[in-house]
Amino acid sequence: MVDGALLIAATVGITMSGTFVYFEIGRYAAPQVPRSLFDERKVLIAYTAGLFVGVALSLPLGLFLTSLYGGSLLVGLIGLAILIAGMEAAQWLALRSVYFGSDAARPFYAIGIRAGASAILVLTLMSLFLGQKTLDVYGLIAALAQSAAVVGLEAAGGVLGVRLSLSGTAPTGGPISSALFTTAGFFFLGFGSLFGPVVGALVAMLILAMSLRTYRRLRGPVLGSIRPPAPPEGTEGPPTSAFGRTDR
Repeated sequence: MVDGALLIAATVGITMSGTFVYFEIGRYAAPQVPRSLFDERKVLIAYTAGLFVGVALSLPLGLFLTSLYGGSLLVGLIGLAILIAGMEAAQWLALRSVYFGSDAARPFYAIGIRAGASAILVLTLMSLFLGQKTLDVYGLIAALAQSAAVVGLEAAGGVLGVRLSLSGTAPTGGPISSALFTTAGFFFLGFGSLFGPVVGALVAMLILAMSLRTYRRLRGPVLGSIRPPAPPEGTEGPPTSAFGRTDR
């Protein structure tokens, strides 16, 4: 029998992360652009791989949050460190694998992995909320805001984790930049929830706004600079796409 709370939490996680992938990665897929800038099968596989990464990282996230609520700051920080290190290691290793590393569109696959992981992290957050003895509207709003902030943090971390060299400047980005940003985000996300659902929701919305600002600032230079792969030999006409929207 399927647990109702778990089903709701999973639906929220998949919906939020899937919507992000569909609209944000999809803006660089045909017909929004003449030819998709990435291999769409690899994005799907990256998202699926991210789900498994998220399953592993849900444990340190749960440890971090429950330890904060219980007053064990040191244990919570250990859980946070494992969460951040695990996510950065997963992205670093995936982008250096033969499968993902052989493609110039690695940043798209990094975001796919992060989005998949965020789906399970959102599931963890929502499960903790739905598992409480008493539920209220303010708590639900806070849980949803925190869930959206997690997706935003992982999206920003995905582009921050890519080393970028702009003309006339030193290379920027990398695992350290991503780790520092996401560590601060998750810490304040958990710390804000200690002061009640209203403060928790406000802090989460602030973190979401900062994450989206960081992501959008880097979206063009990181994603838009990638050249589309060569079309398959013998194909003609516009390419088909799983992101076949016509809104752009």
